[in-house]
Order: sequence, then structure tokens, then C-alpha cells
Amino acid sequence: MKKIKFFLFYLLCLLYLNNCSNQPPKIYHLQNTYLAKYYVIDHFKDNEQCIKYVFSFSKKNNGYLQILTNKNIFEFEDGIEFIKDTTKQRFSFSRKDKGFQNEYIIVNFLKNIPIQFQNEQGKEVKPYEPPVIKVSATDYEEEASKINSKTLSLYYNFETLNLNILQNLFDFAEQDKEKKEIDTYIYELYNKDKEKKVVITYHDKGEWFEVEII
Repeated sequence: MKKIKFFLFYLLCLLYLNNCSNQPPKIYHLQNTYLAKYYVIDHFKDNEQCIKYVFSFSKKNNGYLQILTNKNIFEFEDGIEFIKDTTKQRFSFSRKDKGFQNEYIIVNFLKNIPIQFQNEQGKEVKPYEPPVIKVSATDYEEEASKINSKTLSLYYNFETLNLNILQNLFDFAEQDKEKKEIDTYIYELYNKDKEKKVVITYHDKGEWFEVEII
């Protein structure tokens, strides 16, 4: 009888823990400072569902946003934030003129593992760097100035999107100087099954961008 009771108790504990771990993510407001709005996301996991939720939330809230995975990452005093814990993940959205136009986004403040993107044929793709010494406009720049829009399709062998992959994509787009030559520049990321998972669209020759997690 004691063994049965113990087994039932153990089973209930497992069910409780499983239920807690499967709770959907939820974002709530924490604090405003002079520069940013701070939010906390509960039940965050580094997977596609949570990442989509964060970016969906960011599209409905303007200005400089910080979304924390733990409410104790920062301390606040007199409208100023002080970082306290650098071991927890967070999301930083910097926007133009307190609007929705992203200037930069950081989604991985922990260890970043570099990855290599490829084109559809499997060749490595690197960010474009213009020549160091320029006397006059190159043929490429002259040609680029005539183009209003361009799309660069990138491929990486993954099943589900995570923060490390997404941060590498943001870093690639930030380093790529070609977007400075063209009005609208689009970066598309495809997974191992050649399914489109992320679209980053730069406007006004790289001045700002928007993000879609598919």
C-alpha cells in the first residue's frame, strides 16, 4: 500500500513539473526608464515558438525595448538602469525616434557560436565589404545605384530556429555593406528543408529594418 501511495505521489509530481514546463510564454511590464521600456518574459525557452512571441510583442510596442528572461537582470534607481546579472538572456530593440523602425536588435547576450551561411548551391556566403581604397565609383556601385530592391537568400542546416542562429543572421546583415547601396534590401533565411523562416527587410539604404519570423 505504501509503495502504491509513493508511486501515485511521484506520478503527481511528474505531472505537475511537466505542466509547469509546458506553460506558454507571457510578457509583462516591469519598469520604464529615461531611455527604455523594460518587460519580463516568463516561461521563456530558446525555441521558435517563444522567439515568434517576442517579435510579435515587439511589433505592438514602440520605442527602445528591453525584454528580460529574469526580472532581476537590472536594478533601477531614479529612472536609470544598472545591470546586475549578465548570466541571463535578454532582448534589446533599438528604434528610430521612439517608433517601430529598428536600428539594431540583439537577441543573444550570452555565448555566440559563429555559423556559416550558404547559398542554395551550398557555397559559403560572406557579408559584402567594399574596397578599402576607392578613387571613383566602381562598376558594381554604379549598377547597384540603378537597383531599387534586392533579395539575398541564405541557407543553414537547422530544423528549428534558435537565438544563436538568429543573432548570427542579424550580425551578417549588420556587417553586409551591400544594403547601403540599394533602397530596399531583403535577407531571407531558409532551413535545411529549404523552408523560409526569417525575413529581414532593410529600408532607405540600410537606415532601418523590420523583421518577420515565419
